[in-house]
Amino acid sequence: MPGIGYTTRVSILSVIGDIALFSSTTKVISFTGVDPSIYRSGEYKGNGLAISKRGS
Repeated sequence: MPGIGYTTRVSILSVIGDIALFSSTTKVISFTGVDPSIYRSGEYKGNGLAISKRGS
């Protein structure tokens, strides 16, 4: 997993368990809660990215 450190990688894999249970990478990303989130409101669009913190 490029860009992800050893400790984070082990943590993610321990939460996922059997990756074969997921039908797409999008579902794995959503389940683990590591998808980027952009704040938007009307015309305003935030200038930074944050982790969504959804999921396990």
